Amino acid sequence: TSSLCDLVKTLDSRLEKEAEWNRFFQYQILSLCIGIAPVGSEIFPAIDQTMLEYLTPHILSVEHVEMAQCLYFNATLVTS
Repeated sequence: TSSLCDLVKTLDSRLEKEAEWNRFFQYQILSLCIGIAPVGSEIFPAIDQTMLEYLTPHILSVEHVEMAQCLYFNATLVTS
């Protein structure tokens, strides 16, 4: 049981580090795209909920940025 407890602690630590890195990555990407906000969850809540269920935090972050960029660029093209 000791090695099982160690495994759980190691996995928990790894997941926490991944979540922390994911928050940093999302902040960094969104900082580069000034004017682009994470709007996917506001406009598409059902899709966002499904993505939360099936995607890893890193991939989810990338998809949120992609959704925001698509909405931003489409809006810019329409209003230009």
